[in-house]
Amino acid sequence: SKLHTFLLQCKLNFHNWPNSFWSNTKKVNYALSYLKDSALDWFALYLLDPDPHFAPSWVSSYPDFVYELQLHFGPFDQVGESELALDNLKMKDSDKIQKYIVAFNCHAQIVQWGKHALLWQFYTGLPHCIQDELYWLPGGKPRTLSGMCVQSMAIDAHYWERKAEISRENRTRNSDSKSDSKQSSHSGKKS
Repeated sequence: SKLHTFLLQCKLNFHNWPNSFWSNTKKVNYALSYLKDSALDWFALYLLDPDPHFAPSWVSSYPDFVYELQLHFGPFDQVGESELALDNLKMKDSDKIQKYIVAFNCHAQIVQWGKHALLWQFYTGLPHCIQDELYWLPGGKPRTLSGMCVQSMAIDAHYWERKAEISRENRTRNSDSKSDSKQSSHSGKKS
């Protein structure tokens, strides 16, 4: 599940320091140095006892190394897994929408769905409180995924802003009531 992120981070480092990663072998060695557990164990046999007459192609070819990683440690059916993940993805009431959007976009870029199917799936994964607000927008619900994201983020931001205001109001009320009770207990002692 972390392979995609790992490969993305490697690619970013390769782009940031092209002089350091000018060869495929350097890229492979860099990536190998960050492997752990069973992924490292998979490559360890050759790394610990290399055979100079029979070197696997992944030793000097980063694309072959990535293929080997994906073959043994990537999802078996990435599209199917992403479709299932999208079907089951629901934004929790306690989460901020950014978490939902990131998860949605990670899977949406893999599946072969059309824009209308993605728009519908995004909407159905939203909590009812955001769906209700989207329904009452002038002109109705947004008709594009980007429009739906923007409007949902605005609604979510207002929700969390109001929640913070209520929390501050409650703290102010509680501190006021504590000071009122202290004053009344002090005035009762004087009489």
